[in-house]
Amino acid sequence: MPDQNFSGSLDLKTPIGLYTRLELNSSGKIPLNDLNSKYSNGWLVMNLKAGYIFDIFKKLRIDATLKVNNLTDERYASMVVVNAPGTASRPPRYFYPGLPRWYTCSVILTYDNFRK
Repeated sequence: MPDQNFSGSLDLKTPIGLYTRLELNSSGKIPLNDLNSKYSNGWLVMNLKAGYIFDIFKKLRIDATLKVNNLTDERYASMVVVNAPGTASRPPRYFYPGLPRWYTCSVILTYDNFRK
């Protein structure tokens, strides 16, 4: 287990339909073996999402979003293998790298038959 761990988010919404979310995920150092003689580095990953929700007809709503994951392009280990085995020709692989910065976008069309 890491010596410290944090996950949290901050959401902001406006009356006109604009919204944003900032997510923070962090991990402290993690022991790599039972002797606690080797440790991984700690890391902080930030994700940012922004969007706009609006109605185009009485019963149709559009939600358009853009999200940037790993905003600062942090190099981090998304998974750590404790006591990873190795061989004479191949050193142990303790770390599995996390994804670099990447983007997603979406447009959601909602039809609500029960709205007036």
